[in-house]
Amino acid sequence: MRRPLTAKGTEGTRPRFVALEPPYAPTVSDGPDAEATGGRWRELLDAEAVAPGQVKGVACGDLDLVVWRTAAGEVSVMDARCPHLWSHLAAEGAVDGEELVCTAHFWRFDTSGAGVKLAASGRRDRKGDIAVYPCRERDGTIEAVVEIDP
Repeated sequence: MRRPLTAKGTEGTRPRFVALEPPYAPTVSDGPDAEATGGRWRELLDAEAVAPGQVKGVACGDLDLVVWRTAAGEVSVMDARCPHLWSHLAAEGAVDGEELVCTAHFWRFDTSGAGVKLAASGRRDRKGDIAVYPCRERDGTIEAVVEIDP
């Protein structure tokens, strides 16, 4: 898993944001994969709440996250803030095929968190990456391995 990005001079600290109200409090489940991923699976929202091409904001503890699906239906969970200028991707993000695009300045992120900007010539320039959390669909819910403060 990638390390979360921090602003210059704030290494070792995690920026705090005003949390969005989740549809319900995340729950914790211990599955067979939890130990292997180094964390605990946390239920974020109903799988039906995010259709292909949609983006939803979710608060999990002190983390501000987005859950989104590619056009093909693959689910992804990542930090909610674009690393460029901190735009909230639940409000300013749009799915374009297999990428989440920040419409503020058109940075694009794939499900691995790799960031690029598409130049007018079609060239894909590497930009800042975004933190992505292991996720899965299980029993009608989307879960992610997210470490939160107790």
